[in-house]
Order: sequence, then C-alpha cells, then structure tokens
Amino acid sequence: MTSGFDLLPNDVIFEILSNLSAIEIARCRTVCRRIFEGSKTRYVWINVFRRAECLLPPLDLNTVPLPELERIVIRMEIIDAKWTGTRLLAPRIYEDFLESTGDVVVCVMPPYIVRGCSGLRPVTAWFHKDETTGRKVFEHRAPEGWKTTRYFSAENGALYIVSISGTKFAITRYQVFGNDSHIIKMLEHNIDVPAVKHPRTVSKISSCMGGYMLIFPPDVYPGESDMKIIHLDTGRLFSCPLHVRDCAFKCDRMS
Repeated sequence: MTSGFDLLPNDVIFEILSNLSAIEIARCRTVCRRIFEGSKTRYVWINVFRRAECLLPPLDLNTVPLPELERIVIRMEIIDAKWTGTRLLAPRIYEDFLESTGDVVVCVMPPYIVRGCSGLRPVTAWFHKDETTGRKVFEHRAPEGWKTTRYFSAENGALYIVSISGTKFAITRYQVFGNDSHIIKMLEHNIDVPAVKHPRTVSKISSCMGGYMLIFPPDVYPGESDMKIIHLDTGRLFSCPLHVRDCAFKCDRMS
C-alpha cells in the first residue's frame, strides 16, 4: 500500500521533519522510505540544530559531517531530557489543596507526595500520604535563612535537597524503602566551595541536574570563568572552564 507521504513533494517532507526533535526523527525513520530518505539530508539536520531547545556545542554547519551532526544533536537531546525531566505522577490531583498552602509539589515517591516551601522558610520538604488532609508524616528542615534547591532523580528514585548559604552547601539524600515505606536519609554532605569569588551570587545561579550541582559564575564578574560542579552522592568538587561571554546565556538556560 502506498503511504500518504509518497504523494508529498520533497520540500514538504523536509519541512515536516525540520519541525520535529532529533529523537522524534530517529523514531520516525521506519514509517516509510520517504521519511527515511528525508531524515538523511543535511538541510533537515541543520534546521533541527538551529531550532533545538537543548544546549548544543558550537559547530561549523558547513563542514561538520552529517553523521556527526546527527549523533551530537540526538545525544544532547537525550541528556537534556534526562536532566530536566521529573517523575511527577498526577500533579493535578493536588492542585486545589496546594493553592491554599502556597507550597509546590516536588515529586511523588510512592506512597508519599513530597511538597516544598518557597522562600527562606526552614521547612523545605514535607512527605504526605493523604492529599486531602495534608497529613505530614516526615519533614526536612534547612537552617534558617538558607536557600534550598530540590532535585528528584527518576533513575534511582532519590530526592536530593541542597541548602545553600554563601559558599556553604548542605546536601541530603532521601529514599523510600521496604514494605512499610520507610523514609531513610541515605547521606548528608556539608561542603564549602572557597573557589567561588563572589559568594553572595552563588545561590541565585545554582541548579541540580543529572545527579550534579552546577554553580555558574555571574557574568557581571569577568574574573570568574569556571563553572563548579558538585557530585551529589560523593560530594566531590570539579571545575569546568567556561567562555565568560556565554555565562549569562548558560545560566538562563540551565537554571
């Protein structure tokens, strides 16, 4: 049977593919021969590269080999999906209840829903079983005045809570175990990052992604050109050089 795509001109096929993500194009290649052939054209992948919402390395689109261009875009989209995705189950169930509390749903760790407070309040994570009454069964408290970033890892089902004050970072990991669903604190790190030159700006430009804490240098201070990376499970600190002119853009996209 002839596919409907066989009746379309090439430029229409190319335009359709150009508006898909790299992962979607890879999945659609088995639909028909026209899509497979269209997905192997440089025009399509240049457009996909230019429209991508994930961070991509700088490439010379005139000279980079097509297989290499495909590989880079697909790989970065997969990484971006893993870093930005969360396993949040049925968030609308809790919508009405949360409106009256001012809290936000952080994640769901069955049988618990985890809620967090915004601002500088000491209670930063609550575990609840009953979304109607909001019965609190456990809470994590950060030091007074510390800002908090929460990160839920769908890969290992762990909730990381990172509290920040200047150059000081407190990292705690929680998981739910056993038939009776015990909430267990798996680890706790207290880290000082003395290499950051301007500690007052740290908490504004930090993010938790992919099991790492990312600390970007502020673009208003050209003397600081390294991004600091903390591995949440081990507490190890790494430095990653950045182009100073790109710092503001990267912080915008990643934080």
